[in-house]
Amino acid sequence: MEKQFYIWKISKNDAKKKLLTFLKAKTHASNRQIKNALEKGQCLVNNKIERFSSILLKEGSEIKLNRAFIDFVEQKKITSLKILYEDEFLLCIDKPSNFVSDDKNIHLFFSKKYTLLHRLDKDTTGVLLIAKTQKFKEKMICLFKEKKIIKTYLALVDGQIKEKTKKIENYLQKIKSFQGQSIYGSSSNGKYALTYLKVIEKYKDKTFVELNPITGRTHQLRAHMKQISHPILGDYLYAKSFYCKDQVSRLQLHSSQIEFTHPETNENIVIESELPEDFIL
Repeated sequence: MEKQFYIWKISKNDAKKKLLTFLKAKTHASNRQIKNALEKGQCLVNNKIERFSSILLKEGSEIKLNRAFIDFVEQKKITSLKILYEDEFLLCIDKPSNFVSDDKNIHLFFSKKYTLLHRLDKDTTGVLLIAKTQKFKEKMICLFKEKKIIKTYLALVDGQIKEKTKKIENYLQKIKSFQGQSIYGSSSNGKYALTYLKVIEKYKDKTFVELNPITGRTHQLRAHMKQISHPILGDYLYAKSFYCKDQVSRLQLHSSQIEFTHPETNENIVIESELPEDFIL
């Protein structure tokens, strides 16, 4: 395991240097490569994952960096988006990882009249709905509000979950931020959040689960899995360490299916996305 990492002990001379400055001098990698490596959880400070390049190092601290960190940070340029479903009102794409869900990015590939109906986190993959008109968007938003859109996610989470099924609920709100990153957690002043979990398969140190969010709060699935002490693998915003030692390149969360009654045609629509190759089963 130790051969997998570069390991350095912080000397008096390197104390108070920024992590970015230190790693750049040691590896000769670019700022972007180092920051991406940190974002992907490839660096540990005193055996805890460190995602932020601006922290000041302390004398005696131990720094570990995955020797293969370049393989984790080199991202292929996205030149096209796979269409899972399309009609005159609706477009559904198979969202890749490392793709920010916003209209600006959608307009790089499709008409500027199109607009997102919901969002997925940058590294979450799978089914993403896009409205072709504002009128249709308003109808779909009503379905979301009335909880008539059934969303199914697949995730790999840390450790073994004992129960076969589980109901997770709390009141979520933003509880803190760090270097521009918002973190959500349980709060009596938050908005009600409900998720149903079903175990698909258990492994030695991880569990493959199906997640059905009934509400649609920001970071709901990530916060709920953290709450039950089984964070999603690759979620370095909500977990500093994992029992599972698999090296994953991104958040192991996938939007696998969306089902709803089409507000224009009244057809029952089921849109599915296959698990991507970087899901480490």
